[in-house]
Formats: sequence, C-alpha cells, structure tokens
Amino acid sequence: MNNIHGRMRMSLELAEMCFFKGLLLDVGCADGFFQRVIGLKESVGVDVQKRKLERAIKNVPHGHFVLASATHLPFKKEIFDVVSFWEVLEHLPKGSEKSTIKEINRVLKIRASLLLSTPHKSFWGCLDAGWWFLNHLHY
Repeated sequence: MNNIHGRMRMSLELAEMCFFKGLLLDVGCADGFFQRVIGLKESVGVDVQKRKLERAIKNVPHGHFVLASATHLPFKKEIFDVVSFWEVLEHLPKGSEKSTIKEINRVLKIRASLLLSTPHKSFWGCLDAGWWFLNHLHY
C-alpha cells in the first residue's frame, strides 16, 4: 500500500481498521482494485461498465463480478456484511442518491458496515475536470 496516496490511502486504512468477516460487496468496483488490495478470499463486485468488469475478473480471479447498477442491486435482502462504495456517489444521476443508499442498506445485514467515500464540496472541487465535463457531484 506504500504506492497509494491521498483519499484512497485513507479509505484503505479505514477499511483495514474494520474487522472483515463475512461477505463484501464492492459497489462500483471498476477493475477490482479494492478487492485486490484488501485481499479477501470471497467478495462480490458490481459495476455498470462491462469493460471494467472484464479487467476485474483478470485482476481478482477469486472474486465474483456482476454487471449491475448501484441503484438496483440484484441481490437478496440482508446478504452482505460489508459494502464498500468508494468514489461512486458522485457518478449517480442527480436525485438518485437517497434511493441508492436505501438500496445498499437493503442488501446489508443488520449491524453491517458501509464504507463510503466521495469528493467533498469545496472551492477546489471546481478544479476537478469531472465536475465540469462529467457532472460529478461534490458533497
């Protein structure tokens, strides 16, 4: 983890402080980075981009990957012990944030953990190219 910096390093350090026992769902898993770094034997990743999931399968051969949206997770109620939601909230359609958090809550077991990180709203947020060109939301 020595080559990881900034908000991602802080997020990973927070995750390592959590006691991981059980099943992890990585919402917006992209290429499986978090699942690979955290090194769990069993995890599930979802993403809306098939191309990224194909890379995740190569990067995390022991992971399970599903093409799905955070707004409609194709899982039973209360099945996951931990959900990670790193840098995804800002990509959701405006106004869908609350229903997406409810959807994540639906698949989390009682007394489970949600690990969430998103850019914060500040003067410097306007320097994020995604804010200008991709409609990234900052909170």
